[in-house]
Parts: sequence; structure tokens; C-alpha cells
Amino acid sequence: MHLGRVRTLALWLGVAIVAVALLSSPLTGEAGAGARSIDHADLVPQVPERGYPIVIVDNVIRGRGPYTNVYATDQVGDLIVSGGDFRRIQRQDGNIISAGGFAAWGVDDKELVCPGAFTFDDTIFSIDKAPWPRHVYVGGKFRTITDSTGVTHGRQKMALLDLNDCTVDPIFNVVSANGSVQSIEFEHDRLFVAGGFTSIAGNDTMLVAELDPFTGRAVQSFQATGSMNAIYGNSRALEMNDAGDRLVLLARYVTQMTMGGQTINNSASFVFDISDPAAPMLTPHSWPFYTAWGQMHGGGISDDGLRIAASYHLGVHYIDVVEAPTTTKWTHYSGDGTFDAAVSNNAVYASGHFCRTQPGPGPTDNMAPVGGHTRCSLGGSTYRTQLVAYS
Repeated sequence: MHLGRVRTLALWLGVAIVAVALLSSPLTGEAGAGARSIDHADLVPQVPERGYPIVIVDNVIRGRGPYTNVYATDQVGDLIVSGGDFRRIQRQDGNIISAGGFAAWGVDDKELVCPGAFTFDDTIFSIDKAPWPRHVYVGGKFRTITDSTGVTHGRQKMALLDLNDCTVDPIFNVVSANGSVQSIEFEHDRLFVAGGFTSIAGNDTMLVAELDPFTGRAVQSFQATGSMNAIYGNSRALEMNDAGDRLVLLARYVTQMTMGGQTINNSASFVFDISDPAAPMLTPHSWPFYTAWGQMHGGGISDDGLRIAASYHLGVHYIDVVEAPTTTKWTHYSGDGTFDAAVSNNAVYASGHFCRTQPGPGPTDNMAPVGGHTRCSLGGSTYRTQLVAYS
């Protein structure tokens, strides 16, 4: 969970962004070890900051559901940037404008930046900062972006946007990708992406790749091979550690991955040694989380790359990242859909359409929305409506 550039949970139905405070103490405890919840004064509160633009829920059917989802949110400098497949957004004055799947606004003044300047032809799944102020990388399923002048730019699943002058960067161009880009990580002047591809920018690499942050060309030395489910195999989170020498990937439905002479089988997470850009390699880390269809909905990796939380249909799994085979440290069951998770250095946050969860030492007292749902039958005995923090 990025504390400098906040990744909020994917739970948007006209709800405002939650601001995150800096956290300090480590994660402890295991589910089911008691019946009390824990108070942390410095956790994200359950009441969101208000006054921000609101994504509009439209009754336009696209596939199985409304054409109104927000799949990515990140704080980039003084901006909050969101992407998805939504098409309208409401300003503070009540006026509704076209959004085109992308929106950005000021953290402090809450005013829209580049309103209606970009229209994506398909979904945005990921957002991250770029090397320059008010520049962002976006990734997803899209193939074109139409700007405010009516010019359409061909961009294969990845683009660089300049939010100073509301333009699509003319140089950065990933010329090809045979699957969507679902995770982006730019740190230490290196750009990594992950998604449902087996080839990107001319490099035959499965699931994860390194790109030149200025041009979008592939770094050919970073090449992962193996096998994943062609339909459901994809990434859930991607994070570089503080030192910049390890890259941590959370994914689903990966049966085998090989890089630098190391092969990992049937794992949901991978740790790459990227200390030598010319010779990256997999470490022995593996986690045999069951990653069949529909099981892993989302997940998060802490900023330091040392903790992973994976959300699945009925709850959240948590592990500590080590460079050896590992197993789940704890699991919290919610009894209903848990769609996403984020990790700070003292809590795991989860979102979904659950209404209660297992008791602690896990659910915290001050991230405890109930929302009137006190009669639901699913999950444990601790009521939590759609949001929860586990310690």
C-alpha cells in the first residue's frame, strides 16, 4: 500500500477517496486467536474525506455489469488519479461531465485536472507515477486514446500522460502487447509492468516485463518464460523494495515461471533479484496459494516488499515475503466477496461486499463501518460493512 502515493481499495459507488496517515507498528497476531478487536489510533478512518468529484453510476450495461467501475486509484504528487471504465463524473458544483475512463483532481483543492481531456477506448487497470511532476503511466486493455482536440493516439495497453498540459506523451509508446497491463511499478528510475501478456513491446516475456521509462521499449534482458492460464492468468500487484534490488509480484493461475536458471512451480507470488539489470533472476521464493479461476480477486504488497495480502472469494490471506518457499501466515474469512486488499506496515485493509468477518486479534476498532447491516448471516461474529482493517 503506497503511503506516499496512496492506492485506495477498489470499492467505488460514489464514495470519496480515503486519505492515509503514516503508519508505524508491525503486523502481529493470527486469526481466531481470540474474540476481541484491536484499537490502532493511526489507522485509516472509516469515514472518508468528502468534497471530491464523484464517479457516476450509469445504468448502461457492458458485458455483465454497469459501465461505471473504478479499477485504479493512486496519489501522484499533489494529485489523486483514477482510471477504469466509467464515463461520467460529477464536479463539486453538481455539474456532470464526460470522463472517458480517466479522472484526476487536486488532493488539497479537490478540483478536477484535465477534465474530459482523455477518452480511452477500453478499461484502465493501473496507474503509477512517472519521472516528471504531474506525469502518470496508465495501463489496461485500451488501444487508443482520444485527446481534447479530437486527435486519436494509438497506444497498446500502456501510455504516458502529461497532466500539466493535458496531452498524451508523443515519445513513450509500447508498440505491442498481447494482453492487458494490470500493474505498474516505477521506482529507482526503472519501470516494470505486469499483466495478462506473454509478449510486450517485442519481448516474449510472460506476465512481467521491464520497459524503458522514456520510450516504452522493452528491456530484453528481463524475460520470464513458463505457463499460465491463457484466460485467467494475470497480475494482482507489483512492488519494488526500498533498496531497488528486488521486485515482488502477486499473480494468479501461474503454473510455472523460469528466469535466470531458476524455475518456480505453482506459485501465486514471485520475488525477482533485479540487482543486476543485465542478469535478473528469480529467487527461491514461492507461495502455493490456490489460484484457480475466480479465487484471487485482488491483493497488495507493502512498500518495502516484505508483506503480501491476497483477497479471494471468502476472505484474505497474508504472508511475510522470504526468499524461500513459504506458507500462509494467517487467513481471515468474511463469508462473502472480498475484492481487494492493501498492506501498510501495521495493517491489512480489505474491501468487498461482506457484512461481517472473523473476530481478532485482527479486525480493528477504528476501521469498523457497520452501515446498518447487523442482521447479515455470512462471515464471523464481528460486523464490518464493505471495509475492514486487520492487524
